[in-house]
Amino acid sequence: MASHASIMTVARNATFQDRVRYQLTVAAVAVMVESNATASHALRVAYANAVIGGTADLLGAAVVVLTNSTLAAAVTLAQADFGIADSDLPFVVNSVFNALAGVAT
Repeated sequence: MASHASIMTVARNATFQDRVRYQLTVAAVAVMVESNATASHALRVAYANAVIGGTADLLGAAVVVLTNSTLAAAVTLAQADFGIADSDLPFVVNSVFNALAGVAT
């Protein structure tokens, strides 16, 4: 796993935050069309609106995304993409969406 300092360097990077923002937007669009009967739908929609409206905390989201052990292990400051493939982000973002939305489990 990368050092905490390296992980925070990546989380603060505007390009990485844009990558997270894009994947959050994909997830938010899916939430907006899900059934009203979906568990915690109201909280999920509220967060989806924040993402789509541009008011979601991207630094916070980037840090949460980087708590995933696979991504944290991949972090390397020597690569332009920090060693994190775009193909790894959808699974991680979808897995933390509820946490970001404030859904308690």
